[in-house]
Amino acid sequence: MDKLSKICLDSSVLIALEKARISAEDLRREFPHAHFVISVISAFEQAYGAYILIQKGFKQKGEEILDGLKGFKIYPLTSEAAFLAAKISAELSLMGKKIEPRDLFIAAICIQNELELLTLNVRHFELLSLYGLKVHSARPFLNRS
Repeated sequence: MDKLSKICLDSSVLIALEKARISAEDLRREFPHAHFVISVISAFEQAYGAYILIQKGFKQKGEEILDGLKGFKIYPLTSEAAFLAAKISAELSLMGKKIEPRDLFIAAICIQNELELLTLNVRHFELLSLYGLKVHSARPFLNRS
């Protein structure tokens, strides 16, 4: 039996799922032995957007997003992951490379917990494969019929 892999969905994928630009069924077919999870960083980004919608009068839509987050295991940013992100950031900085802090935190959470990452923004995470991050592109799943 195949080992159940854990795939962390970043915010770009969560937004695409919410807008039906990506089908959850397609993801389940492509990754039949996967358990989909999210990072606390993506949970924050999604919850922020939901609360903005609620404040602007789109209460039902905002609450749907918040309810959807409850279906995921959310991996925290531990001190170990924070230190790993800092180490990676320092090393990349010395090479003249820069990655956004939120992307570094997501990557460090994935590396620390042996999670694979599914994103529409592969370029944001390319360099992090040097540190053991396994990245999958969600682009092939966009708007499949």
